[in-house]
Amino acid sequence: INLDDLIFSLDIGTRTVIGTVGSIKDKKFNVISEKYTEHEERAMVDGQIHDINLVARAVNKVKNELEEELGFELKDVAIAAAGRFLRTAFVKSEMGIDEDKEIDKDIIRSLELTAVRKAQDEVNKDTEGKLYCVGYSVKNYFLNGYAISNLLSHKGESIAAEVIATFLPRSIVESLYSVMGKVNLNVKSLT
Repeated sequence: INLDDLIFSLDIGTRTVIGTVGSIKDKKFNVISEKYTEHEERAMVDGQIHDINLVARAVNKVKNELEEELGFELKDVAIAAAGRFLRTAFVKSEMGIDEDKEIDKDIIRSLELTAVRKAQDEVNKDTEGKLYCVGYSVKNYFLNGYAISNLLSHKGESIAAEVIATFLPRSIVESLYSVMGKVNLNVKSLT
Protein backbone atom coordinates (compact mmCIF):
# COMPACT_ATOMS: atom_id res chain seq x y z
CA ILE A 1 0.00 0.00 0.00
CA ASN A 2 1.35 3.40 -0.98
CA LEU A 3 0.44 5.61 2.00
CA ASP A 4 0.36 8.73 -0.19
CA ASP A 5 -2.49 7.24 -2.23
CA LEU A 6 -4.69 6.47 0.77
CA ILE A 7 -7.78 8.48 1.60
CA PHE A 8 -9.13 8.52 5.15
CA SER A 9 -12.62 9.91 5.49
CA LEU A 10 -14.92 10.40 8.44
CA ASP A 11 -18.69 10.64 8.45
CA ILE A 12 -19.64 12.16 11.78
CA GLY A 13 -23.36 11.64 11.93
CA THR A 14 -26.05 12.26 14.49
CA ARG A 15 -25.90 8.68 15.78
CA THR A 16 -22.63 7.20 14.51
CA VAL A 17 -19.08 7.93 13.43
CA ILE A 18 -17.90 5.97 10.40
CA GLY A 19 -14.27 5.94 9.33
CA THR A 20 -13.25 4.63 5.92
CA VAL A 21 -9.76 4.15 4.50
CA GLY A 22 -9.30 3.37 0.84
CA SER A 23 -7.67 4.35 -2.41
CA ILE A 24 -8.70 5.15 -5.94
CA LYS A 25 -7.81 2.53 -8.52
CA ASP A 26 -9.10 2.51 -12.09
CA LYS A 27 -11.35 5.50 -11.27
CA LYS A 28 -13.08 3.56 -8.47
CA PHE A 29 -12.77 3.97 -4.73
CA ASN A 30 -11.62 0.71 -3.13
CA VAL A 31 -12.30 0.34 0.58
CA ILE A 32 -9.37 -1.11 2.51
CA SER A 33 -10.88 -0.83 5.98
CA GLU A 34 -13.95 0.64 7.60
CA LYS A 35 -14.93 1.03 11.25
CA TYR A 36 -17.82 2.64 13.05
CA THR A 37 -19.08 3.38 16.51
CA GLU A 38 -22.18 4.93 18.01
CA HIS A 39 -22.00 8.08 20.08
CA GLU A 40 -22.13 7.39 23.81
CA GLU A 41 -24.78 10.01 24.43
CA ARG A 42 -26.51 12.76 22.49
CA ALA A 43 -23.22 14.33 21.46
CA MET A 44 -24.78 15.28 18.13
CA VAL A 45 -28.23 16.68 17.57
CA ASP A 46 -29.68 17.02 14.11
CA GLY A 47 -26.25 16.74 12.46
CA GLN A 48 -24.64 19.41 14.64
CA ILE A 49 -21.95 18.80 17.27
CA HIS A 50 -23.24 19.61 20.75
CA ASP A 51 -20.46 18.01 22.83
CA ILE A 52 -17.04 18.34 21.22
CA ASN A 53 -15.29 16.05 23.74
CA LEU A 54 -17.80 13.21 23.34
CA VAL A 55 -17.59 13.41 19.55
CA ALA A 56 -13.77 13.49 19.75
CA ARG A 57 -13.86 10.35 21.90
CA ALA A 58 -15.97 8.51 19.29
CA VAL A 59 -13.74 9.72 16.43
CA ASN A 60 -10.63 8.67 18.34
CA LYS A 61 -12.07 5.20 18.91
CA VAL A 62 -12.71 4.73 15.18
CA LYS A 63 -9.31 6.20 14.27
CA ASN A 64 -7.48 3.92 16.74
CA GLU A 65 -9.29 0.80 15.50
CA LEU A 66 -8.39 1.64 11.90
CA GLU A 67 -4.75 2.36 12.79
CA GLU A 68 -4.49 -0.91 14.74
CA GLU A 69 -5.86 -2.92 11.81
CA LEU A 70 -3.80 -1.10 9.17
CA GLY A 71 -0.56 -0.89 11.17
CA PHE A 72 0.17 2.79 10.58
CA GLU A 73 -0.89 6.20 11.89
CA LEU A 74 -3.61 8.18 10.14
CA LYS A 75 -2.75 11.88 9.92
CA ASP A 76 -4.93 13.43 7.21
CA VAL A 77 -8.70 13.19 6.91
CA ALA A 78 -11.57 14.21 4.67
CA ILE A 79 -14.69 15.19 6.60
CA ALA A 80 -18.27 16.09 5.80
CA ALA A 81 -20.69 18.57 7.31
CA ALA A 82 -24.45 18.17 7.60
CA GLY A 83 -26.17 19.33 4.43
CA ARG A 84 -29.24 20.67 6.18
CA PHE A 85 -27.27 23.71 7.33
CA LEU A 86 -25.95 24.56 3.88
CA ARG A 87 -26.86 27.85 2.27
CA THR A 88 -26.26 28.31 -1.43
CA ALA A 89 -26.35 31.30 -3.72
CA PHE A 90 -26.16 31.63 -7.49
CA VAL A 91 -24.65 34.92 -8.62
CA LYS A 92 -23.09 36.60 -11.63
CA SER A 93 -20.13 38.89 -11.20
CA GLU A 94 -18.79 41.15 -13.93
CA MET A 95 -15.58 43.09 -14.25
CA GLY A 96 -14.00 45.45 -16.78
CA ILE A 97 -10.47 44.62 -17.90
CA ASP A 98 -7.64 46.14 -19.94
CA GLU A 99 -8.45 45.11 -23.50
CA ASP A 100 -4.75 45.01 -24.47
CA LYS A 101 -3.75 42.60 -21.72
CA GLU A 102 -4.16 38.83 -21.87
CA ILE A 103 -6.40 37.35 -19.19
CA ASP A 104 -4.25 35.41 -16.73
CA LYS A 105 -4.99 33.09 -13.81
CA ASP A 106 -4.86 35.96 -11.31
CA ILE A 107 -7.55 37.90 -13.15
CA ILE A 108 -9.76 34.81 -13.35
CA ARG A 109 -9.22 34.09 -9.65
CA SER A 110 -10.09 37.69 -8.78
CA LEU A 111 -13.30 37.43 -10.82
CA GLU A 112 -14.27 34.17 -9.13
CA LEU A 113 -13.55 35.46 -5.61
CA THR A 114 -15.50 38.64 -6.32
CA ALA A 115 -18.45 36.42 -7.25
CA VAL A 116 -18.03 34.36 -4.08
CA ARG A 117 -17.98 37.55 -2.01
CA LYS A 118 -21.16 38.72 -3.76
CA ALA A 119 -22.76 35.34 -3.00
CA GLN A 120 -21.74 35.63 0.64
CA ASP A 121 -23.27 39.10 0.89
CA GLU A 122 -26.48 37.77 -0.64
CA VAL A 123 -26.67 34.79 1.71
CA ASN A 124 -25.89 36.97 4.74
CA LYS A 125 -29.02 39.04 4.07
CA ASP A 126 -31.19 36.09 5.14
CA THR A 127 -28.92 34.41 7.71
CA GLU A 128 -27.91 35.21 11.26
CA GLY A 129 -24.29 34.64 12.29
CA LYS A 130 -21.14 34.34 10.26
CA LEU A 131 -20.94 31.95 7.35
CA TYR A 132 -17.94 30.09 5.95
CA CYS A 133 -17.60 29.34 2.24
CA VAL A 134 -17.09 25.59 1.90
CA GLY A 135 -16.92 25.57 -1.86
CA TYR A 136 -17.95 27.09 -5.15
CA SER A 137 -18.29 26.10 -8.79
CA VAL A 138 -18.21 28.25 -11.89
CA LYS A 139 -21.22 27.51 -14.04
CA ASN A 140 -20.30 29.86 -16.93
CA TYR A 141 -17.69 32.38 -17.96
CA PHE A 142 -18.42 35.31 -20.26
CA LEU A 143 -16.12 37.38 -22.46
CA ASN A 144 -17.60 40.66 -23.74
CA GLY A 145 -21.07 39.31 -22.96
CA TYR A 146 -20.68 35.97 -24.75
CA ALA A 147 -20.45 32.60 -22.99
CA ILE A 148 -16.99 31.03 -23.18
CA SER A 149 -15.60 27.88 -21.58
CA ASN A 150 -12.14 29.24 -20.70
CA LEU A 151 -11.07 32.87 -20.26
CA LEU A 152 -7.34 32.14 -19.97
CA SER A 153 -5.13 34.01 -22.49
CA HIS A 154 -8.06 35.78 -24.19
CA LYS A 155 -8.35 39.56 -24.48
CA GLY A 156 -11.46 41.64 -24.10
CA GLU A 157 -13.17 44.58 -22.45
CA SER A 158 -15.27 42.75 -19.89
CA ILE A 159 -15.43 39.35 -18.25
CA ALA A 160 -18.05 37.71 -16.07
CA ALA A 161 -18.63 34.50 -14.18
CA GLU A 162 -21.77 32.78 -12.96
CA VAL A 163 -20.94 31.04 -9.70
CA ILE A 164 -22.81 28.79 -7.31
CA ALA A 165 -21.30 29.10 -3.84
CA THR A 166 -22.05 27.05 -0.75
CA PHE A 167 -21.81 28.27 2.83
CA LEU A 168 -22.07 26.79 6.31
CA PRO A 169 -22.46 28.56 9.64
CA ARG A 170 -18.94 29.19 10.92
CA SER A 171 -19.77 27.53 14.26
CA ILE A 172 -20.45 24.19 12.54
CA VAL A 173 -17.15 24.28 10.63
CA GLU A 174 -15.20 25.36 13.71
CA SER A 175 -16.68 22.58 15.87
CA LEU A 176 -15.66 19.97 13.26
CA TYR A 177 -12.12 21.37 13.16
CA SER A 178 -12.01 21.42 16.96
CA VAL A 179 -12.83 17.70 17.07
CA MET A 180 -10.14 16.95 14.47
CA GLY A 181 -7.60 18.93 16.50
CA LYS A 182 -8.39 16.94 19.63
CA VAL A 183 -7.62 13.67 17.82
CA ASN A 184 -4.54 15.00 15.98
CA LEU A 185 -5.99 14.84 12.47
CA ASN A 186 -5.25 17.35 9.71
CA VAL A 187 -8.32 18.18 7.60
CA LYS A 188 -7.43 17.77 3.92
CA SER A 189 -10.94 18.40 2.61
CA LEU A 190 -14.39 19.38 3.82
CA THR A 191 -17.49 18.29 1.95
